[in-house]
Formats: sequence, structure tokens, C-alpha cells
Amino acid sequence: MAFGVLVAIIASIGVSAEKPHKAEATFLSSAEKGRLVYAAGKKYIGTPYVSQGLYSGYGMDCSEFTLTAYKQALGIRLYDSPASQMSRGRWVSNPRKGDLLFWSEDRSGYPTHVGLARGDALMTLHASSYFGRVVVSDGSYIPGYIGAKRLV
Repeated sequence: MAFGVLVAIIASIGVSAEKPHKAEATFLSSAEKGRLVYAAGKKYIGTPYVSQGLYSGYGMDCSEFTLTAYKQALGIRLYDSPASQMSRGRWVSNPRKGDLLFWSEDRSGYPTHVGLARGDALMTLHASSYFGRVVVSDGSYIPGYIGAKRLV
């Protein structure tokens, strides 16, 4: 089963039938782009959480999950760390579907976790070490919420 998950993850990093052509994507609204990112992420619900999982071949961690969703949906390349992903985009106070949500779980202020906003409060789609897989959960229970950023 883990090998099948790995094959699906690796295949998703390439070109997807749902990914709009670059010219078409320029005509999409920001909200439509966010919905595409969220839809790409939903395909991974249940994928095992593994730190550096894409590199080990057994699953994915939180930043690997978000970089995969953005790459698959829109061709946007992100770096593989919550801190580097937090350096992109603009801060928003009302996250909508597909925005990046950040936490500093140790409350140091340094981002240690990232997920995709579902668009209603702090519900997040993320690769969770607590649940051991990609899930949708209430992000208000994750300690140290930093904020949300919109990339598109």
C-alpha cells in the first residue's frame, strides 16, 4: 500500500489533466485558483505522514504536501519547509480555500507546520504528524497559529 501511495505522489508532481494550461490559468480568479489547489490537496487525504516522505518514498510531511498541491494544481514551485513557504505571498486575515496556514507549534514564532485552508475558520487540510496522515481537521487545536498567506 505504501508503494502505491508513493507512485501516486510522484505521478502527481508531473503534469496533471486537471492542471490548467498556463494561458488559461492567467484568466482564473484568485478564488478559483485557490479552489484548484485545495482540490489537488484533497486527493491525498489518507496519505501517510512521514517526515521527508517524498524523499524516503513512504508518504509526505506538511510542507511536501503543500508544495505538491500547488505544483499539481497551478505549476507553482514552493520550497520544502514551512519557513520558506511563509516567505511567499501576502498575509490575509480571512483565509479562503487554498491559502497557506502556518503554525509555530513550539510557540517560538518560527513556523513548524503548514496546511491548506478549507475556507471556514481554521479548518485545514494538512499532513498531520498527530493523525499520522493527510486529514482535514480543526486547526484551532494546533498550538501556535501564526497566520495565513495567499499565493494566488
